Amino acid sequence: MQCLRAGRYGVIDKPFPLTSAEAEQLIDEARKQGVLVTAYQNRRWDGGFVTLKQVLASGRLGRIVSYEAHFDRFREAPRLDVWRESGGPGGGTLFDLGSHLIDQATALFGNPKSIWADVRIERENGVVDDAFDVMLKFDSVTARLCGTNVAAMTGPVYAVHGTKGSFVKWGLDPQEDALKAGAKFSDPGFGEEPEAKWGALSIPGQPEEKVKTARGDYRGIYENVRDAILGKAKLEVTPEQAWRTTRLIELARKSSAEGRRIAFGS
Repeated sequence: MQCLRAGRYGVIDKPFPLTSAEAEQLIDEARKQGVLVTAYQNRRWDGGFVTLKQVLASGRLGRIVSYEAHFDRFREAPRLDVWRESGGPGGGTLFDLGSHLIDQATALFGNPKSIWADVRIERENGVVDDAFDVMLKFDSVTARLCGTNVAAMTGPVYAVHGTKGSFVKWGLDPQEDALKAGAKFSDPGFGEEPEAKWGALSIPGQPEEKVKTARGDYRGIYENVRDAILGKAKLEVTPEQAWRTTRLIELARKSSAEGRRIAFGS
């Protein structure tokens, strides 16, 4: 808020502020000052998500009816010395991983009609949520979003089914692990996936087709912010979309606590 009031542009780590009310305040201030504010939703530039968008845009799957996305990993014990798992503000897997999955699903399909969720602790001694299942109902698409820290063996990252075919994609994007290991974006092959992790496109009556994963590049979000500031492109991750993700996280927690489906906008 201080940056916006000073006339500076803002890129905030996902999901955005931790409440939708605070998000509204930021959006109002940005409009007042005539500056840009956005959320760091870098995983729109995952190679797998870029590839998925290309498959959907091709129309080969027909009308999409079912969308499932997973962000699963294995961490045997909670890291209670790390802020994300110690019980402080912004902690928990729903904020950490769920914000990416919610953002991707709504980037594809828009505003959902309703949300149902189960947000829980699966590991012993956990103090914040470390697993979730979220179901979003769109006009004609049902989206299931799942995350856990106790998946020693993982399934597909994306499984999308349409009236003409299906697309299934394995393996999380390699960029984060590569950067942690000291790799650079300029390194040959950075952001590229081995063929074993490519997606499969299945159309009845046709041979199954391997779909090469597009090269992922998280720098794309900053390139877009730059171009949006310069008036050369539309902002990809709008503050209104970031507000939507934050609001859906709030509703997911409410749905889980009350054991019911909740209409979006309620």
